[in-house]
Amino acid sequence: MRNLRNAGLAVVLLLTSLLTFAAAPSPASADVSGNCSGSLIDTMAIKSRNGTYGTLRVYYDSSTKKNCAKATNNTGAAHQMSVFVFRCKVGSSGTQATCDSPDKATENKNVDTGVFSSYAGPVYTLGSSAGRCIYAGAEMEVGTDYARADLWGHCG
Repeated sequence: MRNLRNAGLAVVLLLTSLLTFAAAPSPASADVSGNCSGSLIDTMAIKSRNGTYGTLRVYYDSSTKKNCAKATNNTGAAHQMSVFVFRCKVGSSGTQATCDSPDKATENKNVDTGVFSSYAGPVYTLGSSAGRCIYAGAEMEVGTDYARADLWGHCG
């Protein structure tokens, strides 16, 4: 009976580890080349006080009315990175803007997080950006250094 209970525990632990691995964020798979469709509308360095490690690029596709963001890693080594792009509705007279929520980490639609050697993304707004502003950003951990880029605006 004890061996059966131990075997059951081993199966539960194995299933738990497999489900945890399957739910972990993975690289965006929609576009293997990492290219965003549309026109480049903005760039910003991903930097900290200690250095510049990459570039956040934001694109707008007039045919789909969606924005796309991609973060490039210029260090030549793999690092933890994130890139996101959200549609936001500007509040009226002093109220804050409300933005889309991040999608589920496993979908990689408007957020992409993982360890990347060349780029994170591309990620796209969850719907049309027409009549909305966007908030895009990127983060990188390089050793103990934390670098960030944030872009707000491009209201349509």
